[in-house]
Amino acid sequence: METLLRRWWTNKYKLPWTHECAQSATLEDLLVEYYEDFYEKNPSEARKVFSEDGEFFFESTGDPLLDKWEEELQKGLIPDLEEGMSAKDKDKLREERASVRRARGAADELFKEPDEKRLREYQSKFASPGTKREQDLLQQQARYGMLGETGPTDDEGWEDMLMGMSD
Repeated sequence: METLLRRWWTNKYKLPWTHECAQSATLEDLLVEYYEDFYEKNPSEARKVFSEDGEFFFESTGDPLLDKWEEELQKGLIPDLEEGMSAKDKDKLREERASVRRARGAADELFKEPDEKRLREYQSKFASPGTKREQDLLQQQARYGMLGETGPTDDEGWEDMLMGMSD
């Protein structure tokens, strides 16, 4: 399908396959553009899949459960996506959800209290203009003689400055 869409796109714009724009287009980009062109050229086809207010809908997918979910969505209801699942699959899904919640809770707990060593070790080496961090870096650079035309007074000065460490 992607090859056909890329061929359609290159023919539309009269560009080679190797053109930067052709290479950077994602499958989603190609599909959206294709359907925009298709429905613009075939408005009667658009009326088959879009309602009066422009919402996309399916009249029938052939799958009773999907059709039921589509109908519920059109009515503004939230369908039960576990409907039709076996008890075993529902239990497995609940276990996976619980596992994710536990992992998320552990991550939240880990970062609840700032670890000063970790903060110093992984602290950003960049500073936004006008922030205290910028002022601290400027003072540190001045201390090592790194501002203006002069170089650092020693090799460790450059390393400390670049690593964002203080004396």
